[in-house]
Amino acid sequence: MFNVTILKMRDLIKYFIGLLTTIIVVVVVSKFFSKNDNNKEENRIVNEVKNGISMLSEQSFLGCFEQAVPTMANINEEYSKVAKEDDHSRQDILQGVLETQISSIKGIENMENANNGEDLQNAQDISENTLSQDIAQETTNQNTRSRRSRSKN
Repeated sequence: MFNVTILKMRDLIKYFIGLLTTIIVVVVVSKFFSKNDNNKEENRIVNEVKNGISMLSEQSFLGCFEQAVPTMANINEEYSKVAKEDDHSRQDILQGVLETQISSIKGIENMENANNGEDLQNAQDISENTLSQDIAQETTNQNTRSRRSRSKN
């Protein structure tokens, strides 16, 4: 049913060497055809040309437009000034955020201090009220004692 052949050591070595040479040939051919240095240099050159063309087209279009409509030159200057004024750096934004947070924290502390002062004032008022009530009660007690002692006499 099955045809089984006996492999000799010589045949195994022959297959192994054939497989190894095939792998080496594939690696060498792939290295030869994939020259990354040329691709990188070509990409750099293409990018430089694109940037140069875009700069020329923008400048020439704006130059022609400003000559055709002279008021556009003034408007473009004003827009560029506004853009420079509106350009905030990251540090300025972070500094502004920190300043607002610090001021809000100080406001909260002031409110807490005011509340603590009011609490102290309320405590003092309560203690004065209780003291005056105690004094009033003491005087009423003394009055009642003196009346009782007079009524007994």
